[in-house]
Amino acid sequence: MTTKDVAAINRMFLMNAQNLARNGSEALASMVTGLKEPMLKRIAVMSLEEIDKLSSVLPITVFTMRLDESSMEQVFNAPTALAGALSVTHLALSGR
Repeated sequence: MTTKDVAAINRMFLMNAQNLARNGSEALASMVTGLKEPMLKRIAVMSLEEIDKLSSVLPITVFTMRLDESSMEQVFNAPTALAGALSVTHLALSGR
């Protein structure tokens, strides 16, 4: 993975988080992104230039996998129609 790949992933994540924070409920935005309310509030008011700068200067991704290995395997092996609900259930049970 190149630095440009990481920047592109970060930008997509931050733009999605911003859209959810601006247009969705805070609970939904937090569940989808894994970010806490104060961070979502900050991202909601960031300019495109700020998002681009933050995305491009960080050598790491700004998000992390929130399922543990066992939960990921269960979701992977679940029927497609159930995988989304199963992943949310695992997150809720783990408190992530």
